[in-house]
Amino acid sequence: MRKAISTPVLVVAWLMGYAQEVNPPEKMGGREVILEKSECITDQERAQIKAMLKANEERLIREGKLKPAEQLKTAAVKFNWPLKQMASYNYNCYYAISKG
Repeated sequence: MRKAISTPVLVVAWLMGYAQEVNPPEKMGGREVILEKSECITDQERAQIKAMLKANEERLIREGKLKPAEQLKTAAVKFNWPLKQMASYNYNCYYAISKG
């Protein structure tokens, strides 16, 4: 009986050890990539992007799609939970949502 149990355990342990072969990245074809530090965009491009963003913000405020920044600071956000517990369910918590 003892041999019948220990043999499968040893086989599984051996297979797991064999599956976890450790190789250095170089042997597997990988290596470290060292990137040189550089600026992604120039100062002129950065200024153009900021000007474009400012123009877009002003346009959205004019169209009423965005509130001005001073209104956003004073506006309160309501955090209402969109779910409600069923009347027939008397457990203290509910937090599962499913489509099925």
